[in-house]
Amino acid sequence: MCNSGLSLLRKRIDRIDKRIAGLLVKRYKCISAIGLYKGENKISVEDPRREADVLGKVTHGIRDEKAVDFIRQVYACIFNASRAVEIHKSG
Repeated sequence: MCNSGLSLLRKRIDRIDKRIAGLLVKRYKCISAIGLYKGENKISVEDPRREADVLGKVTHGIRDEKAVDFIRQVYACIFNASRAVEIHKSG
């Protein structure tokens, strides 16, 4: 692939990353509210069944197993960061 092709792909990734970042900001705000709720109601931050449910929903219908593995890895990071926010907010 020539450099112009690589450049076009990177620009495409940049646009996708910007959209992802915007969605992550929205997710962060929801997680913060959930952390406060859990703290006020003495609910555990850990919820493995919820995480499994989320993974099932976001990977449903995806036939590319490598893409599913990629999504699982990304969501593992998202879940870890989410728990940290919830712990801080429920504090």
